Amino acid sequence: MSDFLVKLIWIWSSSSPWLRKVSCWCILSVVPIFALQAQHMKYDVFLNDKLIGGLDIKRNTKDGLTYYLMRSDVNFRFLFKMTLNYTFETTYQNEMLIAGTTQNVMNDNVKSSSKVTWNGNHYLLQVDNDRSVLKNKRINYSMVSLYFQEPRQIAQVFSERYARFLPIKPLSDHRYELVMPDGKKNYYSYVNGICQSVEVNHTFGKIIFKLIQ
Repeated sequence: MSDFLVKLIWIWSSSSPWLRKVSCWCILSVVPIFALQAQHMKYDVFLNDKLIGGLDIKRNTKDGLTYYLMRSDVNFRFLFKMTLNYTFETTYQNEMLIAGTTQNVMNDNVKSSSKVTWNGNHYLLQVDNDRSVLKNKRINYSMVSLYFQEPRQIAQVFSERYARFLPIKPLSDHRYELVMPDGKKNYYSYVNGICQSVEVNHTFGKIIFKLIQ
């Protein structure tokens, strides 16, 4: 993409006024397409105001499918050294979730995992060793969606990790409260539809994700 845009810019700067107009139109047409095809955001992660790691989330669209990959790596000391790694992989087709997996690793040991699969008629759900089925429901908005799309007029968010719907509600302009299965509440704040920060009430303390890129 970058080589293509560089060539267009070179043509624009060294050609006739007519070619400049054509090149300019091409640049304005192509850039939004690429922007929609792939997005990458990074967050710093803080525990009680101390930087402990980061979160990367990518969204890529190809051949009618939208892929999300979210990874969080943090290190801190809580009685002893803790290393936590979270991974989410989610796939949407026609704005509907068709596959998702998550894994939670603590100090190199898998603590939990989950899997969500659309089989054409209903969802097959698995959280660790527990299996279940979700019928008569299609998932159009899940946890990874929270980072790219403000949950306007959304009453519940599907959690890939817990394989269940969680209630969400607006608190004020562009700020939302999400209730977790254990009753703890997380808070999401937005600017121009993109998540700027997340406040998580964790066992270890208050964890805050802040957008840096």
